[in-house]
Amino acid sequence: MLAEELRASATVESALARYVERRKPRVKWVQQQSMALAEILTGPSTVRNAVLRERGHEAMQARFGPLVPVP
Repeated sequence: MLAEELRASATVESALARYVERRKPRVKWVQQQSMALAEILTGPSTVRNAVLRERGHEAMQARFGPLVPVP
């Protein structure tokens, strides 16, 4: 994405500004997912441990799987 903006822009400054704007939605999404996960991880240990044992891997895949590109 950064390379695209650098190629398309007249200046490095404008490329970086456009790059930041393009990245904002994804960054916001990652922050939201991280905050939701933090709520689980900071909860009572008995609840947290049970949730992580039962669905930890699935929860991580559901929350952060979209970040991994499909080969």
